[in-house]
Amino acid sequence: MKNIILIVFISIMACSSPGHKKDRTKSRGMALKPGVVYDSLKCKNDPTIGYSLYLPKEYVGSGKSFPVIFFFDAHKRGTLPVKKYKDLADRYGIIFVGSNSSENGQQHSLSAGIVSFTINDVKKRFNIDEMNIYTAGFSGGARVAVRAALSGGYLISGVIGCAAGLPNVQNFAGMNFRWVGVVGNKDFNYLELVHVNHQLKTFGFDSHLLVFDGKHKWPPVEVFDEALNILFGGKTGEFVDDPVLRKLENKEFTERQSLANAIQSKDKGMSWWNEKISSIENSSHKASSEAERLMNARLLSFMSMVSFMYANSAIQQNQPEAAKKYLAIYEKVDPENPDVYFLKAEYFILTGKTKKALEMLERSADFGYADTEKLLSDKFFTTVKNTSEFKSVTTKVIKNIEK
Repeated sequence: MKNIILIVFISIMACSSPGHKKDRTKSRGMALKPGVVYDSLKCKNDPTIGYSLYLPKEYVGSGKSFPVIFFFDAHKRGTLPVKKYKDLADRYGIIFVGSNSSENGQQHSLSAGIVSFTINDVKKRFNIDEMNIYTAGFSGGARVAVRAALSGGYLISGVIGCAAGLPNVQNFAGMNFRWVGVVGNKDFNYLELVHVNHQLKTFGFDSHLLVFDGKHKWPPVEVFDEALNILFGGKTGEFVDDPVLRKLENKEFTERQSLANAIQSKDKGMSWWNEKISSIENSSHKASSEAERLMNARLLSFMSMVSFMYANSAIQQNQPEAAKKYLAIYEKVDPENPDVYFLKAEYFILTGKTKKALEMLERSADFGYADTEKLLSDKFFTTVKNTSEFKSVTTKVIKNIEK
């Protein structure tokens, strides 16, 4: 019989406590000003590990220690949540730190090392209230955030897990932190978070779930504000299970498995996929209930994620024919996703069509692509970096980041 999850979530939620540390706002010769987002600071003991930082405006001369939240994104975009939510750092008086090194697909030992170096570096450099250290993460980063708390080495008081649930570990016993899950109602991981929250509450543990109208992404500012309020002991409306949703769960899981199997089938060509995706879209429009409409939206979101993974893998493995198929499915199911056209740009470089590749990069930027580091370091674009078209795309991507 599998181990029963025994989780004891205890609130330790003082926002901040006075301290007598000296005011530390200098970082290796560089003055760090409160109220400014620093995109890239390096860990002293390992300069390959970096993070984004925002010190609340009241940091200087306050004579106290401050709570801190460490953000872990799925794609090393530590600056994204720090910039997105920085006004909340001022409102609550919290230091925000976003890892620029943590990403999906890392070995556990590497991920744990990144977490350790980052937390320890920040604790040494800034006035941290060590009784009020929190983590937050998006997608795979949400699992990193929970795992950091489960390690027991950092006295994590609470976790905000966005768009993903708990990591695959065997024993949660004796951990003392509050878990706040946040997920979009069209997110392919929606049911996972509903189940996690239900399981934790069944055993009487301190867990909460917030749902917003959206897909797989960092939540809107106002939703993250509510999550912070819960994290620090505030009250909120409880998530209520939808009985119609419960009835549709098995259907959703079965359909997801069918779609996952279909994308691997050599017998399913684009005519089949065009018909299938259109059928799901039509079912969403004609749904008899909101729960059914959202279920179909999540199926499309699931197919977007799966086709991205297969297309990316095919391109990296130099399999242009397979990549062509997966990219066609990806574009059909999620035509406004900038990653569709970023991958198509890689595909066209792979197949020797430079002009088409640059056109796809332009389209990706037009749809909001905002990962400058990935764009500039991508091996596929080495031969086009010095072109005027690529420089134009880079300018657009930088502007997208600032939006």
